Amino acid sequence: MIAVAFLITVALIAGMAGYVARHPIEIWDWYDLNAIRDNLGGRHHLMNDLDSTTAGYEELASSTANEGKGWEPIGTALFDQFDDDEPYDQSDPFTGTFEGQGYEIRDLFINRPDEEYVGLFGNVDDPHVAAPTEGDVVCLNLWKNPTTVVEALSVAHSLNNASPPDIATGQGAHEVMLGDVKFGEAVTIPWVNIRDSSWMPPCAFAQSDLLRVANHLVKGDLYLLGAGTTGKVMLCPLQQLGSLGPDARDIHDGFGLAQGRYRLSSAMEPRRFLYN
Repeated sequence: MIAVAFLITVALIAGMAGYVARHPIEIWDWYDLNAIRDNLGGRHHLMNDLDSTTAGYEELASSTANEGKGWEPIGTALFDQFDDDEPYDQSDPFTGTFEGQGYEIRDLFINRPDEEYVGLFGNVDDPHVAAPTEGDVVCLNLWKNPTTVVEALSVAHSLNNASPPDIATGQGAHEVMLGDVKFGEAVTIPWVNIRDSSWMPPCAFAQSDLLRVANHLVKGDLYLLGAGTTGKVMLCPLQQLGSLGPDARDIHDGFGLAQGRYRLSSAMEPRRFLYN
């Protein structure tokens, strides 16, 4: 399985109104940031930059944190409104205020390819989060997971001193090399392009060329490597082409209609429902 990780630089800008608490809760290190999950409705102020050198990074936000999964998103989203038998909602979203005051959160490592709602915040309800309006997000697709703190810091250092190409207009990718070993590839995508949509497309594949083609395809653009955008592709939701679901012929063509007043499953008495 290809490990997918996000190394995200989030510039959190001040300016959000509203008061949830009389006095804001100050965030000085990763321990303070992690403590937000214990006060999801509070008013939180970032007091300085957070990065790989800040206290608590190795334990909470590095590649070795949480058994290699990295940062645990703040605010949970556990619901299934499409479950006809028993819809449930066990979400616990962030409902407070987060003010970045111009400081940055860097080197945040997340490796949770099998989870949804992944990011610094996993679930935000009626948000008062001071999110950036511009800038780029660096997306790192790992070929090899760092196994030590030294390797993780080296990967972060490589990205901090690089300018990965844009996924839409650039070519190639920034290769993250530690010695002769390639740990991954990095590209950037404008924050405004993913702020209100899925974060998965720029990190869906480990090959940056495939990422670039897929990024254009979801917008309806046919992109060829070396040639750029060469045309348009008509796209529509699959349900517009036909009804989704199982074909009734494939379900019933091997069974006969049960006679009588009792309901028996084919698992209980399979021969009773089969044609000769």
